[in-house]
Amino acid sequence: MSSSLRSLRELWLRGVAFNAAAPADVLMRLLDEAAGEVGLLMCEGRDLPGTVIDAALHHPVERIRRALARNLHVDPARLAPLASDPSGLVRADLAGGVRPKPRRVRPLPEDILVTFLTAEEGGADGRLTEDDIVGELWSSRQVPLSFPRDMAGHDHPALRLYAAHQ
Repeated sequence: MSSSLRSLRELWLRGVAFNAAAPADVLMRLLDEAAGEVGLLMCEGRDLPGTVIDAALHHPVERIRRALARNLHVDPARLAPLASDPSGLVRADLAGGVRPKPRRVRPLPEDILVTFLTAEEGGADGRLTEDDIVGELWSSRQVPLSFPRDMAGHDHPALRLYAAHQ
């Protein structure tokens, strides 16, 4: 395939990926590696139907899950499975939030924050530590101001200690 045809194919696939009227089954096919970078761009850059979010959450390709973790358009509560993803990089992307940072940052749900702050390892892949991921979380501004107060009576001692020091 010539480079101009490849370029045209890429543009066409991007158009489909960002078409609000594209059916979910078509978008699902764009998650395939044969679609190239289009699946990554789609997972990071647009609102997605629930079935596509579910597929991306459990996608075997880490880059797809990382792109979804940075998606501004997906409700953070839907991304909860990524907080305990086997990949530390996926966890760090969720903890770090979207980039570039919007003026108003949506807080992560409490269950995701608890998962990050009580993790005993940074991921099964060993590429990051739990401290690296928590550092991303603190710099992301995704922790609501009410969180320390809410953790004062939590069962986990690390969360009570965190609440006491805030």
